[in-house]
Amino acid sequence: MIGYLRQKVANMELNQIIRKWALKNAHDYGKADMGSVVGKVIAEMPEAKKDMKSAMKRINDMVEEVNGMKKPAIEKALKEFEFQEKPKEEERRIRLPPHPEGNVVTRFAPEPSGYAHIGHAKAVLLSWEAARENDGRFILRIDDTNPVLAKQEFVDSWKDILAWLGVDWDAESFTSDSMDMFYAYALELIKRGKAYVCECTAELIKLNREGRKPCACRNKVEMQNVKDFERMTTGGFKEGKAILRYKGDMRALNSVMRDPTLVRIVEEKHFRQEDRYSAWPSYDFVTPILDATQGVTHAIRSKEYELRDELYYAIIDDLEIRKPIMLSISRLVVKNNSTQKRVIRKLVQENVIDGWDDPRLLTMIGMRRRGIQPAALREFALSFGGISTSESKEATIDPLLHANRKILDPVSKRMHFVKDPIVLIIKGFRSEVDLPFHSEQELGSRNLSVNEKVLVNRDDIKEGEILRLRDLCNVGITEIVGNSANGRLIETKEMPAKKIQWVPADSAAKVRILRPLELMDGDVPRKDSMQVDAGFCEAGCKELKEGDIVQFVRYGFVRKEKSGPNGELSFVFSC
Repeated sequence: MIGYLRQKVANMELNQIIRKWALKNAHDYGKADMGSVVGKVIAEMPEAKKDMKSAMKRINDMVEEVNGMKKPAIEKALKEFEFQEKPKEEERRIRLPPHPEGNVVTRFAPEPSGYAHIGHAKAVLLSWEAARENDGRFILRIDDTNPVLAKQEFVDSWKDILAWLGVDWDAESFTSDSMDMFYAYALELIKRGKAYVCECTAELIKLNREGRKPCACRNKVEMQNVKDFERMTTGGFKEGKAILRYKGDMRALNSVMRDPTLVRIVEEKHFRQEDRYSAWPSYDFVTPILDATQGVTHAIRSKEYELRDELYYAIIDDLEIRKPIMLSISRLVVKNNSTQKRVIRKLVQENVIDGWDDPRLLTMIGMRRRGIQPAALREFALSFGGISTSESKEATIDPLLHANRKILDPVSKRMHFVKDPIVLIIKGFRSEVDLPFHSEQELGSRNLSVNEKVLVNRDDIKEGEILRLRDLCNVGITEIVGNSANGRLIETKEMPAKKIQWVPADSAAKVRILRPLELMDGDVPRKDSMQVDAGFCEAGCKELKEGDIVQFVRYGFVRKEKSGPNGELSFVFSC
């Protein structure tokens, strides 16, 4: 009786939470969206995942009810509820719900089919920090069950970039090393009546799932399914002729549960397993099994997978294996950029960008090339909500660049650079000046020698004005003709208000700077997303190594790249 009353109270509480967020969503956006409401409900009441089928039906019914209400009625109903925003400090803390086993074990499971991007940074950092803050273990799992896309070069890139980010791991595994275990669990599902081999065409499967209709293959007896699955694993079926499907609910509101694929045939050679296997398990099948068998207590993934949680727990329950806690986090979206592999791949193929490390991209190798520091990326990625936040956020890159400047400022040498230069001749003026690399830090100094001629930015000077060449001398501009100007030395105790940058003309080094701008205008690539600034810098820049970062005074922080074929120095603007 007590259990019944508790369940009744819980159902009433869930109904109120669903109603609250359906009303709020309809009020804010004109109509309630089921997917958005699901995310809010699960975030406030995670235990609703235990019976996702029932929760989805209630949410669907409530969304339909609220969308039938007029705006004044919605506004009146909303007054029954309170909405409080959590302080940012609280969002940043890694708080995990307790797991019965006590010790925390988290994992990060990248697919080696592309390069890491800024969204991955958030996911891996939350999982990693959750383990480290709780004295737990962190597992790096290479999820390599797609032979067509998985490549060793991507595995190497992932390990390299995670180490750069400051992430270490206590254990490492490759999903493809557990193929025999997946086959054994697949047979177990068949024997329990929860999986079957389907020989329908891909088109028919799609139509049936959309129409919520089962196919004849669903009625196969256990013995036939066992035989057919053994044929799948031994080359008896060609690619596209058979798949192993989970026996879910073809009438489910959640389309994920409409008999999804567990194992499919892929005849491509695998970079690690070579041609040992041709029946490859899906992400939805391997994830719950490996989380359970590797001892994961808290599995963290993006909110976009939230509807798949029902399948995750169903497979665990059907196989009667240990149950991790699945946690959803908000997806990090940056305005006027893209992290989607298909979009970036197309931009590379169409020569819109130079490659996956193009500094306009938010891939981690692109950001590293731009001079973004790991600490800045960590601060930025974790500033948009932690594990308790399931709402996706659209950000701009400005806070990342601001954080990067703060890190680079005290440790970067200051050097001279002049963009769009003009020769300024100060007849009879010769001088040597010893300039510190930093006005506040002990970073050493260098000697600059001037013999009448300096390079200045043509937009910085006008005929008749008096200005100061920063840390050198005061000059009156007497004449500007074409690409040169004449000036005279001004001896005065008063310091001119205008101070400009300069480079000794005799020793100046030619330089080219790539300055990344916003890559996209909405979903459309911008034609002017890369600005190229040409000019001259002081000769000491030739001694910089590839990867060194300096500040060009009155321009910004830049990262040294390989010199061009003609010896021209090359940099990428950082921030």
